[in-house]
Amino acid sequence: MKRVKQRMTCLSLIISSLIFIIACGSGDSSPPEVYIIEAGLSCTEELRDILDKDVHDSIDCVQDSLDQFASSVKLKDPRYIERQELTAFIEKYFPNSFDLANDLLKLIYDLNTLLFNDPPDQVSLSNIDNIFKIAHYINDHGRALKLSLKDLEDANYWERRNDIYLKVQELAVKLEELISPFNFSSRNLEIMDFIKNLKTSLDLADEQMDVELIEAALFAKRVLLGGEKTILSSNELNDLLLRVPDLITLGLDVLYFQGKDFKNKEEETYFYFDIVNEFKSHISSFDSRDVLINHSDLNIIMRKVFENEEYDFDLLEDSIKNIKEKILGGNFKDYKYSEINYLVSILREVSGLLYFTETTYNYFEKILKSPNQIYKLK
Repeated sequence: MKRVKQRMTCLSLIISSLIFIIACGSGDSSPPEVYIIEAGLSCTEELRDILDKDVHDSIDCVQDSLDQFASSVKLKDPRYIERQELTAFIEKYFPNSFDLANDLLKLIYDLNTLLFNDPPDQVSLSNIDNIFKIAHYINDHGRALKLSLKDLEDANYWERRNDIYLKVQELAVKLEELISPFNFSSRNLEIMDFIKNLKTSLDLADEQMDVELIEAALFAKRVLLGGEKTILSSNELNDLLLRVPDLITLGLDVLYFQGKDFKNKEEETYFYFDIVNEFKSHISSFDSRDVLINHSDLNIIMRKVFENEEYDFDLLEDSIKNIKEKILGGNFKDYKYSEINYLVSILREVSGLLYFTETTYNYFEKILKSPNQIYKLK
């Protein structure tokens, strides 16, 4: 926790430096006055608690500081703050923080390019207001969502389910409305580069961010959004924001299904049938021969997620191989789109049959339980 706080302080330093470079340019200007540094850091000190308490005043403070200096910008290109200029400034005046600041700046600039279509390694002055709008949205809606997700478990999820959906939807709608005008051309984010950089910058341990597990699970990105497994485009992000309330709810429904109180067997079988149908509706379209999932990824996920359980993973892996080769066909190492589609179709038919059986039985229950001979059903 101490290391993370140190890095959040460094992030505050970067935001302050952003103010300073706008004011002073990137040439041989003298360092900012000490009182300016202290003022900038005091504005950003509380931003580390953006998901825990109201920090709107601190966000406005930083933005006001940027606005005050906007008229005296001295940059190579007056439209943009280039990452190279900012890193050079930090290296010159804050050399002890340079390595960490350089990593964090890469994250910020990559996200800005993806969200607001700025050229790589540049932040346009016109987009600064949008960056702070995102900060306000996260402080409002992200903070409320985090509270709803706190201590979530089987016993309380279904009571909070609708509230969680609405909070995710509110945040997604706000972000989509903000970034959608900028998606006139596609920008890409290298997901794994971003994840690795984030882990390094915040000095996170493997148990806090397991890079291998995340990379293995990225097949879900390709299955649900299309495109390449490890690349997120601005158009795909836009699509994700439109669907993320349903996707998160679907995932949580599956995760906490044991806590759901079903009125009867019919309602329970319909629940499973509906889960499969909704998942099928979210799968992107591919050529039938396109490989979507690798067995090695499934193996990594299985062993890491259930590492504390007493499973015979070798036996389980052999079972998965047999199911793949004997039911789906093809090499067990790869799962093609046609095979995934076939598997989901089987699950849909089985769950639909179970639901139909329960519905039919409930409808004719009195007749079926009667001791009298049945002549016809109507």
